[in-house]
Amino acid sequence: MGLPNALFRNLFSIINPADMTVLQNHAIGEAIILSAYEMPLSDLAIPPNFLLPGTIVNAPMKGWFGLTRHFAIVTNKRGSDGLPIVIANSRGNGGPAEESWTKFTEGQPHERAYYPSKLPPELVLYNAYAMFGTRYNLISWNCEHFVNACHGLRPTSRQVTGFALAAVVGGLAIAAAPR
Repeated sequence: MGLPNALFRNLFSIINPADMTVLQNHAIGEAIILSAYEMPLSDLAIPPNFLLPGTIVNAPMKGWFGLTRHFAIVTNKRGSDGLPIVIANSRGNGGPAEESWTKFTEGQPHERAYYPSKLPPELVLYNAYAMFGTRYNLISWNCEHFVNACHGLRPTSRQVTGFALAAVVGGLAIAAAPR
């Protein structure tokens, strides 16, 4: 932009989930300059307070040696700490339920925020709340299955698929090993 930072009174980014556009709003005195450009959401470090409803977030799960991620949907509600309330499908809750940001992240920074569908946020949240009462299952209905289903996508889990593939390859390697 070429203007000194002292001229910028306010700088923040907003994600438009409909077209995955990052809008930067720069307020300079009373004038507002609005610019838009395409950028992969995985490259953004978005503070929790700026995440829009319906956004999928993930955070590392403690106790899994950094191998697994916990997924959730950001709601339009805020906790007493001012951070977003999320909906996550977890074993601890027995199924989809609202959780505080701190409980969801277990005090760790979230790693990724993305919006994989063209569904409006209201429909994503409707889908999420409609799935309350379903039962958590590590293999067929975990947090990753849940967030995909909320966005109208096929309920899949790349983590489950990856672990299953690793188990098959490991089993074949053991079976083929000379005795």
